[in-house]
Amino acid sequence: MDGLDFQIGVNTQAAVRKLLDANVLRIGSNLVPANKQYVSIAVFFLPAFVTDAELAKALEPYGNVVNIDSNCFRDKPHLRTGLRYVKMGMRMDNPVPN
Repeated sequence: MDGLDFQIGVNTQAAVRKLLDANVLRIGSNLVPANKQYVSIAVFFLPAFVTDAELAKALEPYGNVVNIDSNCFRDKPHLRTGLRYVKMGMRMDNPVPN
């Protein structure tokens, strides 16, 4: 399983802590390291004039922004819809508010 990344979704902070404390996840007979915590966030109704850098700066207190993807209109791929998808390494002591 070398070179593969897996994304695991959990519903509670207790589940996150349990996974991080174990530091591994069993997939079949393989043990896969589970030491990075990322969260995927959908930001709705964000005005198009707000830059990705400004969004990343606003989310900085909650962790490290890894990637921001913009949703665009199908027939106008240069025009943002106001929806952005953010992947970030979340801080356990200050999680992103819901």
